[in-house]
Parts: sequence; C-alpha cells; structure tokens
Amino acid sequence: MTGQGYSVAEAARNLGLHANLLRTWKRTFTTEAAEERDLTEEERMKPARLRAENKRLRRERDVRKTATARRRRFEVRVGPTRARSPNSPLN
Repeated sequence: MTGQGYSVAEAARNLGLHANLLRTWKRTFTTEAAEERDLTEEERMKPARLRAENKRLRRERDVRKTATARRRRFEVRVGPTRARSPNSPLN
C-alpha cells in the first residue's frame, strides 16, 4: 500500500478485504506509530522492565510454592517440625 505504491482499494481487493476496513487498519497503525515515536526512552523501556520483573516474581513464587509443598510432604512422613528454643541442648 503505502510503501509498495498500491492504492488502498487495490490492496483491499487483492487481499479480499473491504477497503474501509483496510483504511481503518492503516489509520490505526499510523496513529500508534506516531504515538510510539513520541515516547521517551524510559517509556519505551518500561514494558520490558516490567516483563523482567514479572518473570523474577513468578520464579520467586514458584520457589516458595515448591518449598512449601516439599515441607508439607516431609511433615506428613516425619511429623511437624518445631522451632528450637535458644536454650535447647541440641543447639
């Protein structure tokens, strides 16, 4: 279309789409692209930083979940574990 010299009507016809639908997509795309150009570097990096933070938090959650499950299985076999007092002879 824009880069290849086709009109919107020609491109829509070749793709089997209605021309108005293709115009709407083109308008949406160019608006989003213009908005993206207006973003600061920090705003462009924020989604990647948040994805990395989510990944880290999910790993931490999974580690805790696994540890809790293992502790429960251990307690079923051995019995509940108790915290030792500071005066315990086993310390």
